[in-house]
Amino acid sequence: MVTILLVDDEGPLRQQLALLIRVRMSALDEEVEVHTAGNGIEGLQVFRRNPLVYALVISDLEMPHNNGLEMLKEIRAIRSDVPTLLLSATLPKAKVIQSSGVVDRVLDKAELVILGKILKEMLKL
Repeated sequence: MVTILLVDDEGPLRQQLALLIRVRMSALDEEVEVHTAGNGIEGLQVFRRNPLVYALVISDLEMPHNNGLEMLKEIRAIRSDVPTLLLSATLPKAKVIQSSGVVDRVLDKAELVILGKILKEMLKL
């Protein structure tokens, strides 16, 4: 069983992403549990409850109440080895952020069609 933390402030999009992750992981014959949060503060609270359970943290970049990058920095301070995927509609800005070392991979929201491939790579399936 793989557990993923998904953080996005847009409720309907967060629900659709969680469903997409479940579908893509099922296609890889992997069971997945997706924990969700609506902003960076909630995401950090969820992560802190059981940081060792997460195989991957996926976050939107632009969110109120602690953006995705700030949250991922705090998560990495707790557990430096957890893989991180940053979703962004502003890819050039996100690519610069990727060079900070806090984020393992950046994905433009328009590229979600390749999410299954990225999950497979990041989770080493």
